[in-house]
Amino acid sequence: RRAPASTAFSTNSLSALALSAYSRDALRAQVDVRLEDFGGRHGGILYLYGAGEEPGPHDAELLTHAGEPFQHMDAAQIFDAEPTLRGAQLTFDHATFCPNDSTGDAARFTRAALRRAVELGARVKFGQTVRGLLRDGDKITGVETGAGRIDADAVVLASGLGSRQLLRTVGA
Repeated sequence: RRAPASTAFSTNSLSALALSAYSRDALRAQVDVRLEDFGGRHGGILYLYGAGEEPGPHDAELLTHAGEPFQHMDAAQIFDAEPTLRGAQLTFDHATFCPNDSTGDAARFTRAALRRAVELGARVKFGQTVRGLLRDGDKITGVETGAGRIDADAVVLASGLGSRQLLRTVGA
């Protein structure tokens, strides 16, 4: 596979695709949260484009380089793939179908995963400011909060853009 043009956009897009694929595969491998708990479905996603719209000029190149299968569709193929769209008030000229993509309600998944983690013995603390991670060798052993130290067997880092700053506290 040939890499797309070397630009910051391409590099960032490929990184985002790799993270998405990793997350998708991790979601499918986990067994603790059932699909019905969050309205999940692993049947692919149809990305629709209206009149005068179409996929970005580098989308196919990025998907191909990332090893993600896809199929471009015209209006007739869209209706074959999703017959319920025939009665839609909006019309769609193009679509891209990505068969490996999944869908679901992220908020419901998060609540279900949290419930399951607590059932398995996780302790959850809300409303605390995490100031840094604690480490012993290569292992994260807890967090330092505004209220003091919390030792842990495992730490889930879900701080969005704040993750980089927290990782710096352990030299990562």
